[in-house]
Amino acid sequence: MRSDYDNEPCGVKLVRLINTQSLSIAKREIKNANKMCLYRTGEYWHGFEHSAYFLARIFPKVQAFVVNSPNFPFTIVGTSILDKDFKKYQQNHDAIRRKEDYIEYEVSPFAPLEYGDWHMKKVKLFTEDVDGFIRVG
Repeated sequence: MRSDYDNEPCGVKLVRLINTQSLSIAKREIKNANKMCLYRTGEYWHGFEHSAYFLARIFPKVQAFVVNSPNFPFTIVGTSILDKDFKKYQQNHDAIRRKEDYIEYEVSPFAPLEYGDWHMKKVKLFTEDVDGFIRVG
């Protein structure tokens, strides 16, 4: 039997994920140097901060978004990819952790300056277009 959660749009699930888990995600990502941690909301997988960068390195055309929350002194960058587009990666790479709505892969570490440049470009892109923000809180 399908629940109401199963029928919710992916965007609603993403906002709920951000509202309920963004602090723990941000804490995990600050220390994250070599893991791509992704969260599933229906037909999309989402990465935040370092994991978002890892996903963007693998899929350069991945959708990006920013989260501007009063709970954080900084803007969080996220990326999203359709499950159907991510399936080939999943078939060719072994997850080190897997749950129904969470998956974790070990990946090659990034150069901090490259990540910083990428992050600043994404934030600038969306701050120039305020409609790009997901405002929570």
